Amino acid sequence: MHFGASYAWYFGIAVLPLANVFAIEFTAPIWVAVFAVLILGEKLNRGRGVAIALGLTGMLIILRPGLESFTAASLVVLISALGFACAHIATKELTQKNSVLKVLFWMAAMQFPMGIGPAIAVWTPIEGYAWLWTAAVGASAVSAHFCLTRALSLADASVVVPMDFLRIPLIAVVGLFVFGEAIDGWVIVGAAVIFAGTYYSIRHEHRGVAAIAVATPPLEVPRAAPRPDAET
Repeated sequence: MHFGASYAWYFGIAVLPLANVFAIEFTAPIWVAVFAVLILGEKLNRGRGVAIALGLTGMLIILRPGLESFTAASLVVLISALGFACAHIATKELTQKNSVLKVLFWMAAMQFPMGIGPAIAVWTPIEGYAWLWTAAVGASAVSAHFCLTRALSLADASVVVPMDFLRIPLIAVVGLFVFGEAIDGWVIVGAAVIFAGTYYSIRHEHRGVAAIAVATPPLEVPRAAPRPDAET
């Protein structure tokens, strides 16, 4: 699922404006929330719903996609978003009975033979410093997958995945300091909306956990009966 979704995403960025691709791709958290309720039995509470709604709103504010008709390429990107959502749900399910490293190993082991054939067909030698950038991309991707898989093993998918909306303003910050790309006011407004939704969701989950802790009576440790020979 993840491999096919990645291929569909790369196809999308080759034929569609980036704003449109990201706008469609970031519907994935919504699909995750829906699938998590239907497949995993998670509850879509108010905090999670607000995080998804504000995350989607902030994403649209930042990207401001065009209003052109929905094309076949757009449908491919939508299928990519659905594929990523299914991959997140499958990862959440796998982490219930498997370690994070085991899930990552088998994901890489299965995707390698899927990708090596198409890669060889269009392969060009990697030269100079491109090897360092390639290694950096690989290390970043593995680290990101590890963190996501670990997070899914600790919390509900409908809590973890909406935080991916934060990737949009973070990309803008990287573009500013690394590539000198200017940040317009809409990025700041959209980032604030995304942060508000994420913060509200975290606070809502924290209050829920605290309420459960207060409502749960502490376990009473039975006291040992005094020994007869200890009495005087």
